[in-house]
Formats: sequence, C-alpha cells, structure tokens
Amino acid sequence: RPWGRPAAGPARSEGDGAAEMPPPGNAALCAALTRLLHDQQLREQMGHNAAEYARGYAWSSIAAQMIRLYESTLPAGQGGQG
Repeated sequence: RPWGRPAAGPARSEGDGAAEMPPPGNAALCAALTRLLHDQQLREQMGHNAAEYARGYAWSSIAAQMIRLYESTLPAGQGGQG
C-alpha cells in the first residue's frame, strides 16, 4: 500500500483528520510536521475531524452496521427487532 494511505477504507484528504505522509526521511514529511506545528487552527480542525471519523469505528456503530448487514440477508419479513 502507498505510504500515507490507510490499509482499509476510503482515502482521506488533507485537513480532514489525516495528512498524506511520504516515506520516512523525505523533506515533505518535515514540511508537513512543521506546518502542523505552526498552524493551531489546522491542528484543531484535523483533531476534530479525526475524532469524528473514529466514531464510525465505535462498537455501537460497527454493531449496528453488522445487524443491518445480517438483516439484509434474511428473506423479506423475517428481519430482526429493528
């Protein structure tokens, strides 16, 4: 997988809680970290967005997705309690 890409899930865009990271030792990594160091608003926005993104991986969210998946495989009228 390319550097800076998650192993699974959609690619993220700069500033939405993630930043593309080049291979170690690259000057672009230093520039990206320096930008974060000096831009409090960007850090706060990325932190907020990352927390929001992570909520999608909470147990309650994953469980609800699995229930919907399981129920979608049942014949019509045989769904669960939802």
